[in-house]
Amino acid sequence: DKGQRIKDRERENYIRSLGLDIIRFTNIDVMQNIEGVVDKIKEFVDFLLETLALPPLTPPSKGGE
Repeated sequence: DKGQRIKDRERENYIRSLGLDIIRFTNIDVMQNIEGVVDKIKEFVDFLLETLALPPLTPPSKGGE
């Protein structure tokens, strides 16, 4: 309903004011195409890393170093 859309927009504006981005996926995509959702998130993170000229993310070493 209209009231919920207004609250959603306010929440989205607040999140963006923190410098965060929002990626939206449908419930159906999450439930039926999780691999595609994960791929899209990875593409977005890779794009941000490239845009900001940051080094690629690497998993932590087994020794915790």
